Amino acid sequence: MERFGQATRVGRGNGWRTLAAVLALSALVTWTPREAAADSAVSQLMAYSVMTGLFMEVGKAEYSGGRGNPGMPVATGFRYYERQGIVTGTLSAIAIVLAGAAAASSPKSQRTYQSGNYIVTETTYRSQAEQAAIVAGAAAGAAGAASAKNQSFDLEIFSRSLGGDVSGWRMNGYYGIPFADRFMFELGMGFGSIDTAMKKDSQEIYASWGYIGMPFRFNYANDLFILFLEAQWNWLGHTASAKADPLQVPGTDALLLRYNPILPWKIGVVSNMFGRLYGEWDISTPGITSLEFATKATLGLRF
Repeated sequence: MERFGQATRVGRGNGWRTLAAVLALSALVTWTPREAAADSAVSQLMAYSVMTGLFMEVGKAEYSGGRGNPGMPVATGFRYYERQGIVTGTLSAIAIVLAGAAAASSPKSQRTYQSGNYIVTETTYRSQAEQAAIVAGAAAGAAGAASAKNQSFDLEIFSRSLGGDVSGWRMNGYYGIPFADRFMFELGMGFGSIDTAMKKDSQEIYASWGYIGMPFRFNYANDLFILFLEAQWNWLGHTASAKADPLQVPGTDALLLRYNPILPWKIGVVSNMFGRLYGEWDISTPGITSLEFATKATLGLRF
C-alpha cells in the first residue's frame, strides 16, 4: 500500500482555490466570444504550437476505479501539449532503432534435438550483411518517423501537490492525417500509470490504473474552436485483472480497486479566442455504457 501514499487531502483548501480559478478561467477562455484572430484554430491544428499549463478533472474518469469507488475523485496536475512538433517522432525513432538493433543481434533460427545421450541446441546467427540490412532498414524507418508531418504529443503529470487525489502520468503520441483543410484524424501509441488515494466519509479508497494502448482522435477546426472526439484503446483492459472485484485490505476498512476500461471516450473543445492563452474543456466516460462521467478543464499558455 505504500505506493499510494496517504489518502488524506493535505493542502486541499489551497488546491481547491487554485484549481477553481483554473476551471473558471478555462471556461471563460473557452466560451467568451471575440473576433477571429489571424492565428486561427485551423492554424493551431495544422501548424506548430506548444502548450504548457494546469488541468483539473472531477468525476469517474477511467483511472478512478469504476463503480467500486463510491467517491468522486479529483485529479490535478501539469500538462505539456505539442502539435506539429518533434517529441513523438523522436521517441518513435528511438524505439525503431532499438528494435532494429535487437533484431539484428538476435538468432536467425534455433532448433533443439537429441543426439545419442545428448540434447543438442543448434543456433544460426545472421551474417554481417543480414545484420547490416536490418540496421539500415531500421535507420530508414527511424528517419521517416522522426521527419513525418502532423505529429502531436500530449503529456499529463498528475500531482497531489495541488490538492487532488491522484498521482502518476499519462502520455499519448499521435500521427495525423489531415483532410478537407479543417479536419484531422490522428492515431498513435499511449502509455500511463496512475494511482488514486482518497477518502469517502471515513473509508480509505485506493485505485490503480495502467495504460498501454492506441489513442484515436478526430479533430475539426474553425476560426475560433477545435472540436475533438477521442477514444483510447487500452490493451491492458483485456487482461484478467483489468476489472477485478474490490479487495478489502486486511485489518483495515480500506478498499483496493483495479479497473482498466478497454475503450474510454471523451469529447471536448479547445478555444483559440484569447491568442496565446489556451483553454480546453472536455467530458469523458470510461465506457459508453458505463453511465459514469468526468469533466476536465485545462488552462495554459500556447507558444
